[in-house]
Amino acid sequence: MKLYSDYETGSIDSSRLRHLLKLLPINIKNEIQGRKRNVLVLFLLIIIAAIKMARESNLSVIQQLQKELDTYLQQIRENTEQETQFNTEIKALQ
Repeated sequence: MKLYSDYETGSIDSSRLRHLLKLLPINIKNEIQGRKRNVLVLFLLIIIAAIKMARESNLSVIQQLQKELDTYLQQIRENTEQETQFNTEIKALQ
């Protein structure tokens, strides 16, 4: 009877191990797919961060250019006013 019980225990263990062995490729495939998804998500997050940094950088450049443009426009206004004053003074001298 002891021998039969050991045989049954061994048979059950063997059956369980065969079942796990059949599932092993599926489990490995699922784990690889999960890791691929994680890598893809990480890659997308990196791209989003890079785009955000580029936009912020572009915004900074645009703001700087706007400041320079405002400065040039102010200089043009001042020069136009000065030209008008000079023309007035020239007419007064003639």
